[in-house]
Amino acid sequence: VELREIRLDIPGWPGDLDGLRIAHLSDLHIGDLMTVDDAIDIIGSIGNMNPDLICNTGDVVDLDCMDLSGFFEAAADLQPPLGNYLVLGNHDELDDPTSVAAQAGNAGIHVLRNEATTASDGKRTIRIGGIDWARSSSACRRHVDAAATGDIQLLLSHNPKAFDHAAELGIPL
Repeated sequence: VELREIRLDIPGWPGDLDGLRIAHLSDLHIGDLMTVDDAIDIIGSIGNMNPDLICNTGDVVDLDCMDLSGFFEAAADLQPPLGNYLVLGNHDELDDPTSVAAQAGNAGIHVLRNEATTASDGKRTIRIGGIDWARSSSACRRHVDAAATGDIQLLLSHNPKAFDHAAELGIPL
């Protein structure tokens, strides 16, 4: 696992969100490839980076859904000021999406399923959309349209096929 800090200059990004620190997790594949304890260690490393927002773009599980409560609770315990969000990936969807989403939600993680939400810490406000995994570009497009309500600055998707349509809609990140 590699932790990297990347600075982005994003056209259309609101000035009041300059300097926003987003921790992005994806494709942990907890199961045979990674233990829950190893994933919890990763969360600890992310906490040391003091993110304003945590975004997990899915494939939390590999092939079998298990008890992920410790992982999700560790992530929720970080309490980033603008929240903690999850969208499901194809591996999550293939096994037990209801359980993955419920475990995350029970820990206090915001699970976005073709919807958007507004997060604020009193100084900054950001509108975040998140979509379910979809195989085709056309299905991704429909999901983006469902989630792109209001003025979204950030769209979470496991499938990068969603990003072209998000750009067409003017979603900056």
